[in-house]
Amino acid sequence: MKPPPFTYIVCAVLLRTLAQILFKKIAIGQDFTVVELIVNDLFYLSLLVIFLWAMAWQKALENYSLSFAYPFTAFVPAFSLITGKIFFGESIAMQNVAGTGIILIGIILLVSSNQGAD
Repeated sequence: MKPPPFTYIVCAVLLRTLAQILFKKIAIGQDFTVVELIVNDLFYLSLLVIFLWAMAWQKALENYSLSFAYPFTAFVPAFSLITGKIFFGESIAMQNVAGTGIILIGIILLVSSNQGAD
């Protein structure tokens, strides 16, 4: 049974966003020595998430043309902006909101001009 449309694209975007959250969490208060990174559990979790992202992205490309699927990766900065606020208390400036809006409009324009599936 084939999963619903966009399942792999959505999974890939969400996994890539999760990876960014994990990378930020690792970076907070962490000296970047090889030893400290190697013993950090979140480092291995982030590698697993990146592996899962790569699998989801491959399945997305198997089901959709690159020109259709790739614009959706632009959602990662938008989700990272929101998750940065939620998890790390980062500020969101009006320029961030405007830029995200422009990105979303661009995605709509790019995707609406493609048929999507190969």
